Amino acid sequence: MTRGPTTPEQFWALTVRAGLSAAADVRPDAGTADELAERLVEAGRLTRFQAEKLLAGRWQGLVNGPYRLMTPIGRGGTGIVYLARDDRRSSGGRTSRLVALKVLSPQRAASEPRTLTRFRREMDIGRAIPEHPGLTATRDAGEAGGIHYLAMEYVPGRTARQVVAADGPMVVPAAARAFADVAAGLHAAHQAGFVHRDTKPANVVVMPSGRAKLLDFGFALRRGEKPPADPSVLGGKGYTLGTLDYLPPEQASNAVAVGAETDVYSVGCSLYFVLTGRPPHTADTAREKIRLHRTTDPPPLRTLNPQVPAEFAALVGWMMSRRPEDRPQTAGEVAALLEKWAAPAFPVATLLSYDDAWEANLVRQVEAVWLARRETHRPMPVARPVSTEVEPGPRP
Repeated sequence: MTRGPTTPEQFWALTVRAGLSAAADVRPDAGTADELAERLVEAGRLTRFQAEKLLAGRWQGLVNGPYRLMTPIGRGGTGIVYLARDDRRSSGGRTSRLVALKVLSPQRAASEPRTLTRFRREMDIGRAIPEHPGLTATRDAGEAGGIHYLAMEYVPGRTARQVVAADGPMVVPAAARAFADVAAGLHAAHQAGFVHRDTKPANVVVMPSGRAKLLDFGFALRRGEKPPADPSVLGGKGYTLGTLDYLPPEQASNAVAVGAETDVYSVGCSLYFVLTGRPPHTADTAREKIRLHRTTDPPPLRTLNPQVPAEFAALVGWMMSRRPEDRPQTAGEVAALLEKWAAPAFPVATLLSYDDAWEANLVRQVEAVWLARRETHRPMPVARPVSTEVEPGPRP
């Protein structure tokens, strides 16, 4: 078992060894290692997460290449996601130094070849996804000290799933605003040759302005891509890749035989969820849930939420048509239709100043969420799903 530092001098040396040079102006002149750690946290030189790791004697990986890990955000099928700071960028300006950094540990990379393949593929796709206001941008991808990482734009806000969990179902103008942005982003991705394959409320971040961005292209399929020999990587016969509550029927049958209308179905399911507080189909088993997507219409949306106008409920139902050819054929068409119902977004300043104070305040807010979740023994939110591998269910 790793032994942590017991004296302030030992703790001080460990911060230097970890590469956390921001502690350099606070001297280890008295007290214990715990007291020095608390002083550094209170002074804003370390985060609580960093201090706890160092007190446990674990310093490796707190700095990955140019990125300084600040606090956990969530976990995913291929790694942990952290709020991190890009030390190559200076404070102040129009681009934040903070990123969402997904990392894959050397241990998992060595022991789980499938996970490493998926992570490397996610890195490649992240570099190729087009820039669009409705899509979360990939800033960087690489490897440092045996740790693979993917640096993504950090988007302040709450996922659509978190919004519903905290506030209840969304009103139509807010839901239309968020998913019009998402559909526009998907249309840009489709035009660039990608299908997302995992659009869902947990992958949609709603910003304070009311606008939204789509996260996580880890399950994305590139048009014309040759599937790997292992079908569990991209999906295929016997393997259903995606999240069952929002899974299009054709994706359940063949996860690589998909198109733009596949993502349109998932947008419809996501809208159903944010407007009603429940997914379209509920079942005890994966097989049964897949069967319902293939064969059964969900309960009428307006039965669960009578405040939704009939015309808007019909639009959501159109997107959720079981046959791909019966849905809107492009996400661009969906975006245009949703815009007619969308609330105007609050104006976004074009000259934001991402200074040290702004950055420190955001880090404190994000870490407070992590600490509160830990205190209540809740698991970190899944930033992206583990693939669901099931035998294909009976076809209609």
